[in-house]
Amino acid sequence: MSGDVIVMEDKVNGRRRYTSSKKKALRRKKAMIRKIRIASVIAVIVLILVALGIHNHVWAANTTLERSYYSYEVQPGDSLWEIASIYAPSCNMSVKSYMKEMKEMNHITNNQIVSGKKLIIFTLNE
Repeated sequence: MSGDVIVMEDKVNGRRRYTSSKKKALRRKKAMIRKIRIASVIAVIVLILVALGIHNHVWAANTTLERSYYSYEVQPGDSLWEIASIYAPSCNMSVKSYMKEMKEMNHITNNQIVSGKKLIIFTLNE
């Protein structure tokens, strides 16, 4: 009788009660189902990440941009902010970040520039 499954009806609660071997088999089955569900979710997540990675790789390959550098002569009344506001949109940059890079390239420590000074500016080209 060691391999037999005995099912007993509980007359009070109407539930079925199983022997310990049947309980173990049910637990193993539930554990296996849980593992399959977890593996399925992980597989779907990996597929989504791979698809996004391929999409981003293709998009990045199609949008190779190169910087072009130019010399700009400061005119009377020009400010770094005005110059940056002209060229920043072509680089998809904020005026503030373009101005920061422009200051670094030209070794400018403050926001003061004088007319006649030559500045290096850049734009992005495809």
